[in-house]
Amino acid sequence: MLSDKIELDGKRADGFVFEFGPVNMVFAKTSSGMIGCGVFNVMAFDKFLFPAALIKSASGPITDISGLLEGTVKEANESASKKGVIVGMGARAALSMM
Repeated sequence: MLSDKIELDGKRADGFVFEFGPVNMVFAKTSSGMIGCGVFNVMAFDKFLFPAALIKSASGPITDISGLLEGTVKEANESASKKGVIVGMGARAALSMM
């Protein structure tokens, strides 16, 4: 497991990379929301009223925290949408809203 601190506008987030053979599970979270790569079902987090957004990369699979933060929102659950997260926005901006 790799982890890193992420500085955002006025808050901090924690980024994580878990290696599972040929695929990495990459996500970043604040105390009130998270963004993650394609292995996450962000709609499942809505059952717990936890804001979550699925991030897509413009250049292939997301393998690290930098790639995650450079991506865009592909899907946002209702809890994230209520915080202003919309499809197409940058991942770092979405994480800052949560």
